[in-house]
Amino acid sequence: MKKRRLLFRSLLIFVLALFVCLLSACHLFNDNSPEYDKTFGAKLYSFGVLSDIHVGYESRGGSNDFKRAIKGLQNLGVEFIGITGDIGYHSETSELQSYKAIIDKHATVPFYACTGNHDATHTDEVWEEYMGHPKNFEIVKDGDVFLFMSLTQNETGGDIDTPYTTSLDWLKERLSRYEGARIFLFMHYPISDYAGLKVNQYYGFSAESTEDDELIKALKNTKNVVVFSGHTHYKFGCESDDYDINVSNFQGEKVSLVHVPSCAYPRNFAGNEEAGISQGYIVDVYETGVILRGVNLATGAYMYEYVYRLKNEGNPSAVETSAIMLSTKDIRLCSSGTAEIEVTLSAPADAVVNVTESNNNIDVFPSTLIFTKENYNVPQKIIVTASSITNSESTAITLSSNGLVTKTIQVKLSIAGTVKFTNEFYVPKDGDIFTGTVENHRIKTEATGKYTLTFDNFSLTHLNTPVYFSSSRSALTLYLKGNNILQSTDTQEQRGMSLSGTTAGKIIGLGEGATLTLKTQGTSSALKGDYYITNASVIIKTSGASAVNYVQAISSGINIVDNGSFSIGGAKVELFSSEKGTLTVNLGECKLGKSKITITAEADSGYTLAYILVNGVQQSIDTPLTMPSSGETITIQGVFTK
Repeated sequence: MKKRRLLFRSLLIFVLALFVCLLSACHLFNDNSPEYDKTFGAKLYSFGVLSDIHVGYESRGGSNDFKRAIKGLQNLGVEFIGITGDIGYHSETSELQSYKAIIDKHATVPFYACTGNHDATHTDEVWEEYMGHPKNFEIVKDGDVFLFMSLTQNETGGDIDTPYTTSLDWLKERLSRYEGARIFLFMHYPISDYAGLKVNQYYGFSAESTEDDELIKALKNTKNVVVFSGHTHYKFGCESDDYDINVSNFQGEKVSLVHVPSCAYPRNFAGNEEAGISQGYIVDVYETGVILRGVNLATGAYMYEYVYRLKNEGNPSAVETSAIMLSTKDIRLCSSGTAEIEVTLSAPADAVVNVTESNNNIDVFPSTLIFTKENYNVPQKIIVTASSITNSESTAITLSSNGLVTKTIQVKLSIAGTVKFTNEFYVPKDGDIFTGTVENHRIKTEATGKYTLTFDNFSLTHLNTPVYFSSSRSALTLYLKGNNILQSTDTQEQRGMSLSGTTAGKIIGLGEGATLTLKTQGTSSALKGDYYITNASVIIKTSGASAVNYVQAISSGINIVDNGSFSIGGAKVELFSSEKGTLTVNLGECKLGKSKITITAEADSGYTLAYILVNGVQQSIDTPLTMPSSGETITIQGVFTK
């Protein structure tokens, strides 16, 4: 009898357990399951969103709030976490070091971030070292695209007209490349009239800025985007005073803008900070929509009163397996002017790219680029040359290939041609060509703008700095043909060339033997700014500057890419081009015998850097190198293998 009872009890337990399992299985797939939404379909994945963590501002939460947020979001099942900027507070490297230490110790999922205004002074190299990815960064998850767009003009306070400049160009290209896919964009500044700001409030973008208008236009052309921003710190409850302050939409619900409260110290609608509060989001991604769920990061619990449903098109078209990538989309040419565009593919593919022009005043060479799965990311160059131009006009170059989206390069043709100096100060125009010998004249501007200039066996001499770009927002691309000389005859603080722009200038040689020589007699640096040198030799000759002050770097200093050389005070660093990969050699401020030389390598698909050759001797890329002393030369070359 006892055995029967035991058998009956065991059978009953088994049936009940089976029933529970079946019930649980049904729960996973029924309409009430969190893994399925009646409107949006099956759940795909979840990620966390934070903003304004302000590591280093410990009196307002800082590191402690961040550690707690990591634990809370990970406990709620996110696969990764994105941050909309303001990693630190004082824009110091030590804050990024603290951030990385916290991530290394507490994080079990990946973290990604764009910069905020409190990350102002970090160089690209420092940011990538501690964050683990570039400032402008993208990932693809289940066919969805995540874009992290960083500030270009970083200022720790105040509103500015052009906070994103070149980053906005990067974003537009990405939006075009991934057209049709569902896109999640992380940026720091909110856009006026949308989420994150009160009505008629400006904070980040200035009232006069047109960049936010450009951004809205680009988003409207994309129609399948969720944008996360931070900066204002407004807590979730502010929507009771302004309905759209947390989430706003346009294009129906196909584009949504979302403000993310601060992890460190949210503010109320009056702008006052509230202690003890820490807030963020979990985003549940479904087939045709997303659900935003507010999270109290102080307790690690959902805030059920702040749940927002965003309908979108899911991912109706797969992310392109490959796309045509261009180094520039806009060029300006004067008579006999030449420009160079680099073309790559974004992913391995076998493709024939046809290059065609629609105007008889320009010649394009070559007309066909052939890519394979092995060389897809090796830049191939298009050389564009203008003939004798009689009328200013605009035209285009078209790049097309079966299975890839057609890309165009806009070409502005100008009759300006070779420059003739009439006044002492010549303000350059984009596309100018300088040739011949000119004395007692200067090329000088304080205006913001992009300048593409060509020096063709050109010599310029002046008492002061001959070439002077004083605007912090000037961008310079300088093409060199033959031998070119810039000379200052002053014995005081003058340079051969000065570029104050925070974007590094490009010095590119066209043809063999392209040289730029800077001659100075003053006690100041002979060259100011950051530069990338390709296929050219830059030589500094000075009788006045000290041996430790030839270059005044703004950020990265002097870089040689792929092929070229830099010489100062009888010391020379020469980089030879490598097969199956590219080296970039950073010389910093080029202090003789002192400045550290840093080398980075980018291998072609299927290859890796085996070692470098320094003066013909095999070494590791990590072997310490310093700028040579006077009379010494260092030659560098990479060896890449499968």
